[in-house]
Amino acid sequence: MNLLYVSRNEDSQKALLQRMHGMKHVTITLACSAAEVKALLKTSSFDLVVIEHLPPLLDARQLWKSVLQHAVDFPCVVLTAERDQLSFSDVDENIMVYHLASRASDEACLDLLLLLEYVWRCFVYRVNTKPLQVLEKVFDATCEAIMIMDSQCCIETVNPAFSVITGYRNDELIGVHVDQLCYPHDNDGGFARVCDMCRGDGCWEGEFLVAHKSQKRVPVWLSLTLLHDEGGRFVAMFTDMSKRKAKENEIWHQANFDPLTDLPNRILLIDRAEEALRRARREETSLAIIFVDLDHFKFINDHFGHALGDDVLIEVANRISSVLRDSDTVVRLAGDEFIVLMPFIHKTKDAAKVAEKIVLALAKPYSLGEKCVYLSASAGIAVFPGDGDSVDTLLSHADMAMYQAKDCGRNQFVFFDGDMNRRLESRKKMEHALQLAIEKNQLQLFYQPIFHVKSGSMIAAEVFIRWPHPELGMLLPADFVPLAEDSGQIVALGEWVVKTVCSQIQGFPEGFKVYVNVSPVQMLHGDLQHLLKASLMRYQLPEQALGLEITEQVMGESPQVVIQKMHKMKAMGLSFWIDDFGTGFSSMRYLKDMPVDGLKLDREFIADIDADENKTVLVKAMVEMAHHLNLGVVAEGVETEAELAVLKHCGCDYVQGFLLGRPMPLVNFLASAADEGVDFQ
Repeated sequence: MNLLYVSRNEDSQKALLQRMHGMKHVTITLACSAAEVKALLKTSSFDLVVIEHLPPLLDARQLWKSVLQHAVDFPCVVLTAERDQLSFSDVDENIMVYHLASRASDEACLDLLLLLEYVWRCFVYRVNTKPLQVLEKVFDATCEAIMIMDSQCCIETVNPAFSVITGYRNDELIGVHVDQLCYPHDNDGGFARVCDMCRGDGCWEGEFLVAHKSQKRVPVWLSLTLLHDEGGRFVAMFTDMSKRKAKENEIWHQANFDPLTDLPNRILLIDRAEEALRRARREETSLAIIFVDLDHFKFINDHFGHALGDDVLIEVANRISSVLRDSDTVVRLAGDEFIVLMPFIHKTKDAAKVAEKIVLALAKPYSLGEKCVYLSASAGIAVFPGDGDSVDTLLSHADMAMYQAKDCGRNQFVFFDGDMNRRLESRKKMEHALQLAIEKNQLQLFYQPIFHVKSGSMIAAEVFIRWPHPELGMLLPADFVPLAEDSGQIVALGEWVVKTVCSQIQGFPEGFKVYVNVSPVQMLHGDLQHLLKASLMRYQLPEQALGLEITEQVMGESPQVVIQKMHKMKAMGLSFWIDDFGTGFSSMRYLKDMPVDGLKLDREFIADIDADENKTVLVKAMVEMAHHLNLGVVAEGVETEAELAVLKHCGCDYVQGFLLGRPMPLVNFLASAADEGVDFQ
């Protein structure tokens, strides 16, 4: 202790020095005026100042006022014989006034020594408690929860942050065993386990679940430390991880669930399917994967908009979920594809029952605003262990079975069988060969003449595509056009037909029209108008040189879009025929709004018409209806003179068929046309 003693009483100074001689822990510096005190404060620091108040020789109050200009922060003791205490409240709260009685010098000095010892103890306490005061402030202000426990894990105190996180006040927890604030089952033994570990290692940290007063579970990051004091206390500090966990859960959910339907996605499917497969192997049971794909869903997006399309997908997800067991999982794979995982089935017919329920549920009407639409779905089923021993194999085989369901007419389910692999490989090989045939110009066009019934003259021709396959021989459109539609090559195939036709009919006489069949996909999704205009301009052909044949199927799927496109192409000078008229049912109500020039009656109405009066009545009615709408009528598939005679009687305008001319290569067609008197350049 470094002591500064200020006094003008030499006897007091001598007595103090004598009595404190040999006290190694105390250093005494003497001063007798304010000037000396100020000078000493510039070069030294003191722990305590003692001033002997002897007015008027030394006024302690005035001296301390002048000393405070040096910003001292140590305590001061003022010794005075005056009965009335000096007032220092407006000078410094660290000043203590001590009254010395009028006694002998030795007694007064002893009294002073006792006082200094007391002041020394106060000084030591003040120095030692400063860090504790800081710790108390940190204890109260920190955002981390702090809990102090005795050696038996009973709570001694907690800080305010602990109360915020758990909802318990400090007075509610004192003496409570800490296990009442946790869930032993969730935490694998509770605090008792981690305290035992802490006794051995001195510390422990990790994730923990703490019980909130409201009974909810609060995830925290716990740090537990053993204090090496006499009591063997524990200090627990933890941070609330609720927001962090919620964010982690949100990120996990986004990564594993479809944002539109909130169904699990492919990532979660693989994880659950792998687990189900391990269990099935272990328990020697079966599981099934059902691949579900909506039929013609693109129609919904194209004609009602993607927003309503999304509403349909959400409804599809709900319908599939509603027919599943609690143990099953439905996944949105992509677009309009869904996967159903059945992790445990007794027999394959269990999967069949679920697939049937799915197909039936999805076939019910969907309300889109004021409109009602119908969809169907095709499903393929693969079963472990017979159809594969891995998740990828089962998914692939279920996918194959689904495509088989589509090939068989859609709106049904099909089980995988071994022959599907062979058919799939054959299909892929065929798709690749068709692509090369289009790119390398290996396809051919055949022309079939169309005749005017009354005059018997050839007035037009219909173009048919043929594929001279190197292995399978000459393929008809029915052999590869459906494949082109399913594989997405139909637009490219249609472009090839239009460009090739335009390049081949440059020498055809004016007024002679060539009709080209247009696929529904090409009509709806291809830029057909631009293609036709560019091709006609390139080969310097009049717009009237081409006519287009569309099916009723196109009108049934998207009448308004088709009608708009037809009007634009009609304005170019192109003409339209509705092919296979009478085989569909959806275009009749739109017929009056469509810019068509005529109808083509399908072969099924023409075959044996001479022997079937009902067919005669039906054809005659369709011809009369068409004429009332100022439309021409072509009867296709005429093969006998008897059929031709009946058609003349019914009033048909034009005919085509094997009787009058088969589809033939361009060279043969030109020769045949020349025989009919058509002058080709």
